[in-house]
Amino acid sequence: MKRSLRLGEHLASTVVTGNVEVLLTLNMIVLMEKVAFRCIQRRLLEAFITVSVRVDVRHKNSAPLGSRVRIKAELVEQRSGLLVFRVTAMLSDINIGEGIHEMYIIEKNEFEKKVLEILESIKLKDE
Repeated sequence: MKRSLRLGEHLASTVVTGNVEVLLTLNMIVLMEKVAFRCIQRRLLEAFITVSVRVDVRHKNSAPLGSRVRIKAELVEQRSGLLVFRVTAMLSDINIGEGIHEMYIIEKNEFEKKVLEILESIKLKDE
């Protein structure tokens, strides 16, 4: 699956890590995750969600304000609920980022239950 966007709010100048108007690495990874999710979204049963568990991405080149970046995610492996995507970000024919993004398909109710247990555990420690 591919997605194209014009850069605006995804710039390094919007956070403290940089004062330049180029695509922020963290936002590139978020965009890669969104496109990877869209690859499987239609096949995901209503009671299930995905959670990212590993990202290994290299930001290789800059993409300036106003440029059009294409994000591509390709499902390369699937086993026992684990989904492995090869992700790339391209600016015309320039590779600006690439790597691997892994996520698990899990049951939403079980995940929410675990989150609530963690929250309760933290509250008890803080009291």
